[in-house]
Parts: sequence; C-alpha cells; structure tokens
Amino acid sequence: MYHSRWRGSHKEAGYKYGDILYSHGKNIDLHKLVNDEKLSYANNVYEIYYKYYPEIIYEIQWFSDGLRENFEDVFAFLSSMYVFTFDNYCSCIDISNDKGVFLARNKDGNRINR
Repeated sequence: MYHSRWRGSHKEAGYKYGDILYSHGKNIDLHKLVNDEKLSYANNVYEIYYKYYPEIIYEIQWFSDGLRENFEDVFAFLSSMYVFTFDNYCSCIDISNDKGVFLARNKDGNRINR
C-alpha cells in the first residue's frame, strides 16, 4: 500500500498518485470491479459530484490518466465503492451539519477468507 502525500492541485495530486501506482505495477483490474450497474450509477451521480465538489472530478480524471485507465471506469469504481453491498466487511457513513460533511469508513479486509 502506498501512503501518498497529497500536495499541489487536485490535478497534480491525482496524476502523481495514479502514476506512482502504475509505475510500480499496481494495475487495477477494473473489468472485474466495474459492471453495467456501477457504470449506470456513476453516470447518474456524476452531475451531483460536479455540482458540489468539481475538484474531485478533476482529481479522478488525472488519477485515471496516471493509471492509464479509462476515466468512466475509474469513476464508476470509486463512486460506487461504498454504495453496493459486498462481503468485504466494510462500512461507510456520511453525516452533515452546518460545519460541513463528514465521512467515516471502516475497512476490515483482513476478515475476507482467502
């Protein structure tokens, strides 16, 4: 796992992290992770992401460029990650109030039988 240091613009940070993963052979097999349902979901939420946080769209675009992957597939994977249910023992919750939006998530990948 690479613990990145995010500096610069969303564009610079996204590309740098994607390129680091690509350069070290950490290729994501998106064909196993993305299906028509996730692509449809991503198409439906794209405008919401763009309206409220356009910088994340730029970051994901450049991240996908760094990975040498298709933006639509990468966006579908990332935007649907905590929406669809899997047996991966992960959870996510969003809470918002007048001070902002807060995201909490738990990844218990070590519970997966391999």
